[in-house]
Amino acid sequence: MTTRRQSAGFTLIEVLIGTAVLAIMMTLLTSALFTMTRSARAGEARMEELDSTQLAHAFLRRQLQNAFPLTERVDGDERALFDGRANRLRFVGHLPIAEGGGLQFLEIGAKDGALEMRYRDAWPDAPFTSPNAEWRSRTLLPGVERVRWRYFGATDDKSLARWTDEWVRRDRLPELIRVELEHDDRSVTAVIAEVRVPSAVARAALFRTPPENAP
Repeated sequence: MTTRRQSAGFTLIEVLIGTAVLAIMMTLLTSALFTMTRSARAGEARMEELDSTQLAHAFLRRQLQNAFPLTERVDGDERALFDGRANRLRFVGHLPIAEGGGLQFLEIGAKDGALEMRYRDAWPDAPFTSPNAEWRSRTLLPGVERVRWRYFGATDDKSLARWTDEWVRRDRLPELIRVELEHDDRSVTAVIAEVRVPSAVARAALFRTPPENAP
């Protein structure tokens, strides 16, 4: 009696089916890996953006809290060097050594889609006016389309403290400063800072005579 021996191996159809299944699995794995990588990168980008925003907020809050009530004498009266508008703020601050250190004239506002700080040394002969070529600049936070400043305090000795879009009082700084940042994705973040020394300090060393060429 003859015994028929079946040959070991796979048929062509089985090989094709296995190859197709393997290709599908590889496609799914590649797609899943790509999705995970993209999600991880997006998460890192969001974290970096969040960190940048938090750092900018912390820097702003520190500078606003420490706004310095430097004054200049005009016609015998002391006038605080603080010019608060709805779209920008100019004041006297104290920057870290890395940015030049010492008292600085600062102006913070939105420019070219970013939150920008411009600054220069607050020397007695330097006019407290709009920035020019002598001022240095630093981008505090990219992706900022609009800035809105608000100021809280009494506009005169007879008024109650309230929020205003412009600080018109010249003998003291506001009690609170609020800045709203509108980002390029239409989200809005805000920083509120309490000014530590809102009233001008009556010490002769803080007075400065405005330069003759100042407007």
